[in-house]
Amino acid sequence: MQQRILSAIVGIALFLFFCFHSPTLMLCGIVLVALLCAYEWTTAYSHQLVPERLSPSANALQASLPFLGAIYPVGLYLRLLRGDISPLYPAMLVALPIPVFAFLTLRAARTGIALGSLRRFYGLVGAIYIGLPISSLVILRSFLTIPSAKPPLAHTPLGAWLVLFTAICVWTADSLAFFIGRRLGQHKLAPTLSPGKTWEGVLGGLFGSLVVGAVVMRSLGLPLWDGLILGAIAGVVGPWGDLWESAVKRELGLKDFGHLMPGHGGFLDRFDSLLFVLPLACLFWVLLSSLLAR
Repeated sequence: MQQRILSAIVGIALFLFFCFHSPTLMLCGIVLVALLCAYEWTTAYSHQLVPERLSPSANALQASLPFLGAIYPVGLYLRLLRGDISPLYPAMLVALPIPVFAFLTLRAARTGIALGSLRRFYGLVGAIYIGLPISSLVILRSFLTIPSAKPPLAHTPLGAWLVLFTAICVWTADSLAFFIGRRLGQHKLAPTLSPGKTWEGVLGGLFGSLVVGAVVMRSLGLPLWDGLILGAIAGVVGPWGDLWESAVKRELGLKDFGHLMPGHGGFLDRFDSLLFVLPLACLFWVLLSSLLAR
C-alpha cells in the first residue's frame, strides 16, 4: 500500500507539472504516456496467442501501428496551433471509438470474448484505442478561456484546469467505487469480467464524482450544471473503461499490462477509465464553448 501511495504522489506531481507548465511540455507528456501505453499493448498482444496466426511481416506491421497512433497528438497539436481546424471536428473524432469499445465490453460480459477474431488486427485496435482518446488532452489543453469563466479561471490557462477537473472526477469515482464496493458491495457488476466490481461501488463512485464536479465548478465560478455533467460522465463512463481493459486482460490471461507504475501495474492499467472519459468530456467542453461563444 505504501508503494501504491508513493507512486500515486509522484504521478500526480508529474501530471500537474506537465499540465500547467506549457502546452508544448504537456504535449511531450502526452506523447510519452501514449508511447508507454503502446509498448504495453503491443507487448501483451505480440507475445500472447497472436504471432502463430500472423506472418512475421504482418505481426511486425501490427506491432508498429500503436506507436504510430501514439504520435497522432503531435499532428493534432500543430494543426490546432496553426488554426487550421476547429476543435469540434477532432473532438468528435476522438470520441467516436468509445461507443464501439463500449459495445465490445458488453459482448465480452456475455461471451468472455474481448477482441476474438479481431486480435489479428490488434495493432490497429491499439492505435485507435490509445492514440485517439489520449489526443483529447491536446484539445482540452488548447482551451484559453470559456466565455462564462470568472476569476481565477478567466486569466489562467483554462485548458490545464479542464484537464485537472476531469482527472479529479475520474479519480474520485475510481477511489470511492473501490472502497464502497469493498465495504458495502453485494451485487456484482460484471462477474465474468471483474468479479470485484459491484453496483454499490459504481453508484458510490458516481455520487462522489457528481459532488466533486459540482463543488469544484461552483467554487471556481463555472455553472453548477457543468460540474454535474462532467461528474456524470466520469462516474458512468469511467467504469466502462475499467471493464473493457479487464475484458482484454482476461482474454489474454494477464493480471496487469505492465509494471512501470509500482503498486498500480502499467500505464494502461492506470489510465483505463481516463481513456474512456477524456474524449467525451472533451466533446462536452468543446460543444459548451461553441454554444457560449455564439
